[in-house]
Amino acid sequence: MADYSDKDALEGYIFTPLSQKLLQTISAGLRPQSQERAWSVTGPYGAGKSAASLCISQVLGYPCNREARNLLRQNRALYKTILADHPGLRHGGFVIVPMVGSRQPLLWTLLAALIHTLESFSPHDLEIELHTQRASALYDAARRGEPLSPDDVAQLVVESARLMRAATSDVLGMILVIDELGRSLEHAVLNPESGDIGILQSLAEIASRSEDPVIGLIPILHQAFDN
Repeated sequence: MADYSDKDALEGYIFTPLSQKLLQTISAGLRPQSQERAWSVTGPYGAGKSAASLCISQVLGYPCNREARNLLRQNRALYKTILADHPGLRHGGFVIVPMVGSRQPLLWTLLAALIHTLESFSPHDLEIELHTQRASALYDAARRGEPLSPDDVAQLVVESARLMRAATSDVLGMILVIDELGRSLEHAVLNPESGDIGILQSLAEIASRSEDPVIGLIPILHQAFDN
């Protein structure tokens, strides 16, 4: 997901059976009244999970990526299915919060990605600016070792989604994408006091309960072929 901001990242990409299935599943889960808004994409390295997740993120993302939407239109049956799920995709999309896990607290990774997304968001009104400052203060506190409850972190995500949704009707919701989650989990196992597992659980719960705005959670786990 490090390539999410690269508008040319999908050049030459062709929808694979994996990316089609993932897009259909995630699109259906993001529909109103669905409670299946947290997924896990798991499989061996080299299976195309990261590329498929990047494709899905750019297709569904806000601001709209014209190249990604044109790629979707080339598959007319899939395009009609996704537009039937989300007519708002004609002009809008879901704010994507892309992350790549590392051997540091997941909290740090999440807050840094959320702050970057808030700072990059347009329109950037006063409420979003003040909220971004609060998120930055929490990030600094976390880096100093001050404890933050998983519920407080989850509510920060919910408020971020709400403010961006309120700023423009073109925002349909938010999707958190965590690539290389296994690296974060390795850190969590060695440092259980970090509370990373609790944060993941809280994020999954708020995603499942979310409605307006809708929040999705996509963690991606890579496994070696001999696992």
